Amino acid sequence: MIVYRPHRGSLEDAMKEVKTFDNWYQMTHYIANNWNLAVGKKVIDPDDIVMDDKPVNDDRVGWKDVHMVLATRIGNDNFMEKYGNSQCIGYCTYDVSSVKKYLTPKEVGGENFYWVKIQYDDDEKCRHFQAPFVLFANSKEEAKKKIEREVPGKFSIVGVVELDKSLVFHPQDLFDIKAESVLWE
Repeated sequence: MIVYRPHRGSLEDAMKEVKTFDNWYQMTHYIANNWNLAVGKKVIDPDDIVMDDKPVNDDRVGWKDVHMVLATRIGNDNFMEKYGNSQCIGYCTYDVSSVKKYLTPKEVGGENFYWVKIQYDDDEKCRHFQAPFVLFANSKEEAKKKIEREVPGKFSIVGVVELDKSLVFHPQDLFDIKAESVLWE
């Protein structure tokens, strides 16, 4: 789970817009969609959104391990080419223990981690193609409903398995591994 707040004129305004997401993909698509709707045309792509690799604590609101959410380009402005830096558009944290007051009761209780395997039915070529998905849900039934709602095409659910949450790998883990790796020294 990831908690996000946009960059606004004041911290108070930003905190009014706090949102939670299951993953980075959902968050970047939400951000890009909001920017594009506000401007009235496509000015930012989810792939233009990145996260800094130096988390800090924001003691003003009690958030821990906060990362800047950055845009490498907005419209025709490529900030990396122009300035050598991305533009900050918000902040996020994976440390949900520090942001519990912004979470729904369901999110505070925590969701389980599920692996769902589907088999496509709609095409003779795809009939034997099976795809795994990993997601958070409160139950196997909810995991099935999420897959049915979010995955396009006609398919059957072959299996649902609850996994250990410690298997979740998020961007901070990558930074930690990089920092500890001999290959990067």
